[in-house]
Amino acid sequence: MGKNNSTIMTLLISFLLALLLWAYATSDGDNMAYSRIEDIPIAITNTNNLDQNDFVVKLSKEKIESIKVYGKGSLVKSMNSQNIHASVDLKDISSEGTYTLNINIKGIPSDVTVVDQSPNVVKVTVDKMGNKDISIPLIKQTGELKKGYSVLSLSSSVDSVHISGPSNSVDKVKAIVGTVDVYNRREDFTSNVNLYAVDENGKKIKDVDLSPKTTSVNVNIGRTKDVDIKVKTKGKSKDGYKITSITPNKTKVTISGPEDVLNSIETVNTEVLDLSDITSSIDKKLNLVLPEGVHVVDSKDTVDVSVAVDRDKQKTIYITSFTFDNLPDGLSAEVIDDKVGVLLSGDNALLNEISEKNLVGSLDLSGLTEGTHSVAIKISTQGLPDGVKIQSVSKNTVSVKITKGQI
Repeated sequence: MGKNNSTIMTLLISFLLALLLWAYATSDGDNMAYSRIEDIPIAITNTNNLDQNDFVVKLSKEKIESIKVYGKGSLVKSMNSQNIHASVDLKDISSEGTYTLNINIKGIPSDVTVVDQSPNVVKVTVDKMGNKDISIPLIKQTGELKKGYSVLSLSSSVDSVHISGPSNSVDKVKAIVGTVDVYNRREDFTSNVNLYAVDENGKKIKDVDLSPKTTSVNVNIGRTKDVDIKVKTKGKSKDGYKITSITPNKTKVTISGPEDVLNSIETVNTEVLDLSDITSSIDKKLNLVLPEGVHVVDSKDTVDVSVAVDRDKQKTIYITSFTFDNLPDGLSAEVIDDKVGVLLSGDNALLNEISEKNLVGSLDLSGLTEGTHSVAIKISTQGLPDGVKIQSVSKNTVSVKITKGQI
């Protein structure tokens, strides 16, 4: 019994193997499979009507991102973006506007099915052709030079760039820009730079054509140096006012230029600040005065200067002491007027230290005889500290009585 079962099992296995061999022999051995194809360029066809009327066409997408196909493995695996062609047909479009059109696919074998496509439609914008010229491209730099060096100038070989494309896009172009890499440079060099269009916010505009598309840029490089800033002034503060401080917002600046010029510079002056007209504290922007060929690195060539002003304090001192000059022999003199008041101005701390002892009035009595005379006063300021000034005197003359002998 066991032997019969074994024989039956052997025959069954042999039958199954034979069945599999027959199925393989009668098929082509090609299993069904899925495949995904990406980045298929979208072409534009039948544009004759638009071209003749000076229209330009813009697609919202320039490629099919992907399609998914199903079919025999040998077929779908051989498919790629080079043997599949995508296009939009503009034969029915003859005027400006935005249209949503189907994307046509060719190159798919008849026994292969497209099961998914992204996208399957595309927006087509038709616009009038626009043209304009922009002079002198803006050349920017990127990268860091060797330490101690700076770009002195960037000059383009192109003076003007012609822009063409959809009029709506051309109208948005505000500048033509190129970027030159100066990384690790320390000597002058020339570089060929690609140009691109930007709008007022600096965003690239891609759907316009430029002529020329590149420019040759000469990069002039020089050394840098840190120097002191000196605020240049003229004049004095008005009577009754005192300038207590002149403070720039920065005391040093980095400059760049030819090495022989930099070697002779230790200080950069500001333009002249006139103090004679300042009667209150102010902030003033002053230009830095730079030699020809020298410029400021990575900052503005100006400095903000704060000028602090105080009004002088005032104090009246009375002259109680007089000296008599050139009094003739045998005569005596005395001042018979009231006190003479002298109005002083200056720093409060200095004024507090001044008393009648600091002021002496001198009277010239040359040629005078007995009697009462009006004599001009000369006030000596030798007893006054620096910064204290005489603002006014209550009277310019005093009455002097001259008599014989001692008073």
